[in-house]
Amino acid sequence: MTHVYDKPSKYTKEQLTRMFPYSLGEDIGNAVSHCVGAFIALGLLISLAWIAGHYGNWLDGLAFIFYGLTMLFMFVMSTVYHSMVNHLARSVLKRMDHVAIFILILGSYTPYVFSLLKTQRAYITYAVIFFLTILGVIFKAIYAGRFKRIGTLIYVLMGWASLVLMPQIIAKLPATGVAFLLGGGVIYTLGALFYAFSKFKYSHMVWHIFVIVAVVSVYASVAFYILQYR
Repeated sequence: MTHVYDKPSKYTKEQLTRMFPYSLGEDIGNAVSHCVGAFIALGLLISLAWIAGHYGNWLDGLAFIFYGLTMLFMFVMSTVYHSMVNHLARSVLKRMDHVAIFILILGSYTPYVFSLLKTQRAYITYAVIFFLTILGVIFKAIYAGRFKRIGTLIYVLMGWASLVLMPQIIAKLPATGVAFLLGGGVIYTLGALFYAFSKFKYSHMVWHIFVIVAVVSVYASVAFYILQYR
């Protein structure tokens, strides 16, 4: 397998290092870890569709399926990006990889807002997150390879904006459902800090593992508690 650095390119070595900072071994680990995540997300998407069909209505189905699709999209984009060796394709896919995180954050709010809460505060919060997602998509489309820590901070702040809704969520869900949600948020945050500040080899793959665990934790809150306890 030819690594991205070994192929002829219009970019300088310095530009390639900034754009694609992983060795071949690291990229294999990054791709494999989120390929596993993609298969997990596919299974979770199927289960979300079944749960919504069994316990909910058509709006619940849309909310749950959209949430599941954003999970799958994020893992697929990450896998394809880390698997790609063409320089131009990697540059585009790097942007899609980062954009997908914003879309997943929006997707994660969706079942809580439209299936569980259905309140004015929830709808306003969702509108703000939707607007921030659009800004985030534009930001990452332009600056995907730059301002890493700023981008990570935006991810974390968008996720923890859910604290605005936490009193309403706590009033609706049992403690275990809330624990899965908050646990997922904590794992995402720890992983994001690790991603932003760690520089050792294979640290990005470790970040991927944080993401998989966090995704499953939030999924458990959505799948096993929202429709059953609203």
